[in-house]
Amino acid sequence: MDEAAYSTPDPYLRAVRSRLAPPEMLAEQGGLAFLQAYLQGRFLTPFSELTGCRIEAIDEQQGTVTMAMTMPATEWLCRFSRCVAPGAIASLANSCSLASGWLLVQPAQSFAGLAHSTSFFRAVPADGRLLRAEARGTIRGRGLANVDIDVYNADGQLAASAHAFAQLIDSSKRQKLTVSEVKRILATLLFTDIVGSTEHARRLGDGGRRAVLSQHHNAVRAEIARCEGTEVDTAGDGFFFVRFDSPARALDCARAAREAVKRLGIDIRAAYTLANARCKGGR
Repeated sequence: MDEAAYSTPDPYLRAVRSRLAPPEMLAEQGGLAFLQAYLQGRFLTPFSELTGCRIEAIDEQQGTVTMAMTMPATEWLCRFSRCVAPGAIASLANSCSLASGWLLVQPAQSFAGLAHSTSFFRAVPADGRLLRAEARGTIRGRGLANVDIDVYNADGQLAASAHAFAQLIDSSKRQKLTVSEVKRILATLLFTDIVGSTEHARRLGDGGRRAVLSQHHNAVRAEIARCEGTEVDTAGDGFFFVRFDSPARALDCARAAREAVKRLGIDIRAAYTLANARCKGGR
């Protein structure tokens, strides 16, 4: 079978010339006016420009909002087959859900998503025809918003459905964060791991290995706390990734941790690198 030829490059190679609506427009005019500007073509999101997703219709009546969005089922959205990837269908449903949440927002309001779930019912061939998402949003008691989304293929068959909940919030009641001074520091990233971890696991067995790893983690973390480091990531085989505010603290921690685990009959190796970072409040 001949591969399809396209007049446009892959989406990630395309020049994006989108124009987003200013955020204050949503706060000042509310969600209906905000989305009508996109429906009228005054603004365009990168997601819409790259995928062809478009708002087709919006409506608001007595506390209930409805809207429809479309997206062409193209081969750009496939993964391992000639069918549109479920993630692409979910993206259309999520976009419709988010836009419906905005529709429910009045001036001086915002919303926080609480839950979202998507179910898939049938594959959608990448035949270039339009997928259509239809959403219906309502406001329950105490500002709880509920949105139901159905995604149909070009033949009108249900391909997926999604359900979302959000909480509408008066902007005046949102907690205001104090703006603290932001400073740049030269952060030090320290990496440690156990030398010969595979051999230790084979020698000690599962039970003994878990006990030694637990003692190793406690010993290393004690030195991290003493040297005022921040644990970024840890793997179960004894790998640590820690951030310090200076190379001296990182080296001190590495030396002390190495001595602390020797009593367990293991050795660790360590390496560090420097990276620019921003911090608040002078640390």
